[in-house]
Amino acid sequence: MEEIKFRNDAVNMHDELVEIRRSLHRIPEVGFREYETSKFIQKYLREELNIPFKGGLAGGTGIVAILEGDYPGPTIAVRTDIDALPIEEQTGLSFSSRNQGYMHACGHDGHMAIALGTAKLLKKYLSQLKGNVKFIFQPAEELSLGAKKMIDDGALQGPKVDAIFGFHIWPEFEKNKIGIKDGAIMSAGDKFDIEIIGKGSHGAEPYKAIDPVVVSAEVISAIQTIVSREVDLLRNAAVVSVGTLESGTAFNIIPEKVRLSGTIRSTDREVQKLIPQSIERITNGICSAHNAKFSFTHTNLFPLTVNDEHIAKISYKELKESLGEKKVEWLKYPGMASEDFSEYLSLVPGMYFFIGAKEKGRNVDLHSPDYYFDESLLSLGVESLSTLVYKFLQKDLLKKE
Repeated sequence: MEEIKFRNDAVNMHDELVEIRRSLHRIPEVGFREYETSKFIQKYLREELNIPFKGGLAGGTGIVAILEGDYPGPTIAVRTDIDALPIEEQTGLSFSSRNQGYMHACGHDGHMAIALGTAKLLKKYLSQLKGNVKFIFQPAEELSLGAKKMIDDGALQGPKVDAIFGFHIWPEFEKNKIGIKDGAIMSAGDKFDIEIIGKGSHGAEPYKAIDPVVVSAEVISAIQTIVSREVDLLRNAAVVSVGTLESGTAFNIIPEKVRLSGTIRSTDREVQKLIPQSIERITNGICSAHNAKFSFTHTNLFPLTVNDEHIAKISYKELKESLGEKKVEWLKYPGMASEDFSEYLSLVPGMYFFIGAKEKGRNVDLHSPDYYFDESLLSLGVESLSTLVYKFLQKDLLKKE
């Protein structure tokens, strides 16, 4: 049987993909409240594709759809995230958010368009598919809670998923390229909360106080040495960032308490354990030196996202053959953002990859109010994802030789 190439199919879908993306961009909703978004996806699956699906998962907005090939074989899942962010859009686009205070500032509108386009394209080739394709439309990725709930609701069962693919439109990687690597592709993401308890006083009489603001300043400065002095940066990457700092009620009052919180990102499981311990140790030492008290809480949010070596290497080879040598790049380093796609990869082998969106002279970051990407990438996403799923099923590539 002659091998199918999906480029023409994907390019011919461009206008439809753009319309899907823009329709979803207008109605951004945050985690577990993606009601209109879920209705849009279900309507498209029902009316445009006539694909069987189950909605109402993960608290009400998650969806799982299934394409059954004409021949028996494994089941490959495609996961896409459907939630937006609490950001006021400032792009000025004609299809800007209609929901004030909310925006698709992470490209999930594009992800949904790519997943729906892939479902439509692969449906044309059901007579050649040796296995099934399951599409997981997951809420609340930004809250790091959606994947767990989808798994609890059976997204990886009925039929059992044998492998899974996920992807992200990535503005830090060259436009019109696909980025792949094995091992860690996205960092682990942890949260820490510290409350420093001192003794309040008048701002003119600091000698009567135990100033938690001064203590917190020392803590914030000191914990920045953890990455530079305790982590082997030749082998691992890590980040410690303080994101919130709350204290005080007036300019002339030394407060009793300071609360701060931050994020830890790491690409090694041992480093992930080390850094919270170091933050607590340093905080304890500084507070003891100033006769202050403290409380410390550490929360694991995202596990390390680890790609299966076999699937990543086969994907790289197959996409280079189909898309061309210059379209696919083997990445040297993981991204320092985190993804709850890691929850699926902890249970099922699979791969997370990047669709490059970086343009010369234009630097638009994820989670920014002016985030935007070139919509030509939608066709590249559909071509890449369809190629991977089709080839893994058609050539039974999940088996290791």
